[in-house]
Amino acid sequence: MKKSTTVKKRNSSKTYHTGVNRTQYLISYSYYIVKIPILIYAAVNILRTLLIYSVARVVVKIFEYISDSTSKSSDLKQRMSKANSYSEWTDYAVELDQMLELDVWKTSNTPETIFDEPLLIKITNRMHRFQVSKATNQLCDILEYSACKNDLAGVEHEALYSRCYFGTKDTVNEYVTQVLDSLNYLDGCKDLDTLQKSVLFKRLSMSYGRTALCLSGGATLGYFHLGVLKSLWEQKLLPDIISGTSAGSMMAAMVCCRTDEELKRDIFVPELAKRINCCKLSIYERLNNFMKYHTLFTAEHFREAARWFCKEDMTFLEAYKLTGKILNITLLNYINTPHITIASATVASSAVPGVLPPCELFRKTADGKIVPYRDDGKLWRDGSMKSDIPEKELQQQFRVRHIIVSQVNPHVFLFFFHAKGSAGAPPSHRDGKGWRGGYIASSIVKYHKLELLKWVTFIRDADLFPYFFDADFSNLWVQGFEGNTTITMDTPSFNNLFNLIYDPDVNTLRDYMKRGERQTWPKLVMIRNRLSIEETIIRLLKKYNPKKDINIVDSQENLIDI
Repeated sequence: MKKSTTVKKRNSSKTYHTGVNRTQYLISYSYYIVKIPILIYAAVNILRTLLIYSVARVVVKIFEYISDSTSKSSDLKQRMSKANSYSEWTDYAVELDQMLELDVWKTSNTPETIFDEPLLIKITNRMHRFQVSKATNQLCDILEYSACKNDLAGVEHEALYSRCYFGTKDTVNEYVTQVLDSLNYLDGCKDLDTLQKSVLFKRLSMSYGRTALCLSGGATLGYFHLGVLKSLWEQKLLPDIISGTSAGSMMAAMVCCRTDEELKRDIFVPELAKRINCCKLSIYERLNNFMKYHTLFTAEHFREAARWFCKEDMTFLEAYKLTGKILNITLLNYINTPHITIASATVASSAVPGVLPPCELFRKTADGKIVPYRDDGKLWRDGSMKSDIPEKELQQQFRVRHIIVSQVNPHVFLFFFHAKGSAGAPPSHRDGKGWRGGYIASSIVKYHKLELLKWVTFIRDADLFPYFFDADFSNLWVQGFEGNTTITMDTPSFNNLFNLIYDPDVNTLRDYMKRGERQTWPKLVMIRNRLSIEETIIRLLKKYNPKKDINIVDSQENLIDI
């Protein structure tokens, strides 16, 4: 293929391209001719679709409000929504299930389409039979080839947790309990030697995979993540792998750089607001920065403000050694970039065009000096511009099979809509088996949501979206924003949106944290069922591989047969 080059003819201002045919020129000229009309046409369709979508969402909201207010359970739902602890919320949820007779479904034998219940029962019974009869080899085989497969028989489908306010089918709980019993039995089994156990648990870990928590961007709304983190931490369900972009990177860094004692004392308290000074500049100072640098804040100011959150100049490797948590900021972690300072990474990940300029990354040398990561002066910017949730990267590097997402991006989380309810939040009518707002309203919402996605994707793929501050924003609406479990913020107030780039005070931070906790509680049963198996496998893997970093992925060929 002929290489395309660019040359200039002497005494001519025209640029000629060799290796480019006339058809490409015609496409280029036609692009500039029709770009604006097509963009206007697409924008009109987006506005029309957005209007219908918004009206349909309001109709659903009104329908649910009327349904809840006229229900005998309305008072209990109100108390549950204002619960101050997980145990209090659980009591209300269990009582609500009993009042509405939703708990009958948990023990029913009604055929399900959302997961393969007969298969799950068969595997659970076989595991129990092999364990009781001490058939060690058969038990190892069924764990490796069936029981410890990620999402076996659809057991991790969120719909299994959206038919009632607390818990799921007994069949699922029995499966989880039996897997744990089988794993612990093999740990103490004398029929297997240490090497056999080491290989077995390594294979089970590769098959079952890891869980990662991903924290989205969202400016000041990102402090909602602290409530999510606190809730998971208190229930001992905080995954070891935590990823964050933009505002989420700051929250992830705070947790991954501190011990449990420090988290309880310094981070998971509203008084943390007194330490937050990232956005303390006055309006005059922001305007002055914008006139000079075309951004509201400077990298130097933000980096200095971020140092407390990131334990001064702590690196990714130092944080991992201190807490055992694997912090990921876009593609940066203790394996890829062990000596980069976390503070510089969080600032670069927060570099939203117009708000913060692209920044340099810094690393710590062997003698403790802080120097630029690269000598060529390369600058880095907000990771959420391209990928808010780095799912593929986490899968490749850490065998992540399950993603928990805390999503607060204001331009996307308002479009999350689960027509048949979500974990711990079933539809308010038809015993939790109906559609939110009724079938017609839900269908209209889903259809116009897909229409919006279609037009935004078209604008991106046709290169119609204009650049702002020399940055491409076209991918902001069409990337993946959800995980296997997605925790979204409840509807923010106008004041929340107005203060997106202002630091919260103590009362505001308390509100964000409590809202984060309350949105997380309905998901905890689903998360616990997943993590209980995973953490048991990881614990046993570490036990029989004490000198090896289990987070570094081996190729399949390195596993030996016993």
